[in-house]
Amino acid sequence: MGREPDGAITLGLVLPPADEPARLWGAARAAEHHGFHSVWVTDSTLPGYPWLDGLPVLGGVAAVTDTVHLGTSIFVPARRNPVLLAHTLTTLDYLSGGRLIFGVGVGERDLRPQEYAIAGVPMEQRGAVTDEYLGLLRRLWTESAVTHEGRFFQCRDITVEPKPVRQGRLPMWIGGKADDSLRRAAAHGEGWMPTLLTVADYQRLWAALGEHLHATGRDAASMTGGLYIFAAIGPSHEAARAVLAPGIEAIFHAPFAHFEPLCLLGTADDWVEQIGRFAAAGVSHVNVLLYTQDLLGDVQHIGEAVVPRLRAR
Repeated sequence: MGREPDGAITLGLVLPPADEPARLWGAARAAEHHGFHSVWVTDSTLPGYPWLDGLPVLGGVAAVTDTVHLGTSIFVPARRNPVLLAHTLTTLDYLSGGRLIFGVGVGERDLRPQEYAIAGVPMEQRGAVTDEYLGLLRRLWTESAVTHEGRFFQCRDITVEPKPVRQGRLPMWIGGKADDSLRRAAAHGEGWMPTLLTVADYQRLWAALGEHLHATGRDAASMTGGLYIFAAIGPSHEAARAVLAPGIEAIFHAPFAHFEPLCLLGTADDWVEQIGRFAAAGVSHVNVLLYTQDLLGDVQHIGEAVVPRLRAR
């Protein structure tokens, strides 16, 4: 399900949510040069600390790269006007020559709830809002003069241009690991990209997703198995841990020991071995949010020491 014919695993680089423009563009170009499949941005509207709006950042990435795919990992559409969002995304897709992947989810309940409050979306309704918006986005990308009378949004005779470059198709990868997220992936997604999972949990949920796909009449091979993972690479496991642990503890306000089994860290050999275990559970694409003191150097090292070995699987 979702594996490339040769069994290769692709790697995506998630850009840091805030950095100097030159470093962001340099990292994107380095990822393209060193064989990464894609470059991704995160999404937050009110994090409480410096955090760039990801969609304009992707516009910059599109301008400085030629072939690498571009994606959102993970974007929360419930916090936006769906018509304006549809137009922004198709504009990005057009400017990049059809390279955009729309990674989408409902967001975390316990992280930054005020982001939903300012959008007028009650937390308990964010899943239903997302489902309605995803269906509307598909219509806006494939139809003209769209009229929508939904529970959460209404519009009349709306035409969004340009349409997505790939004949009205803008691939969606659905984030999340709840059963509603699996159902959403089966209904709307070309890919599934959860985070913070053990190999065993991924394998169990991948099988459950297959059941949802079967229930909707979809071919299981149409789904890409993705994984979003916090990562650090170094000369040893301990060195990588020393870089990653403070950042994770700052985000989640909990001891790193709880999250360590859910992260990707260590040497290049450690990375290949751990990604291989996830591949056996169904993963064919890994997005890495890299914690590093040398972003360009680590991207180059991963491109030389990890990417070719994943391609050769």
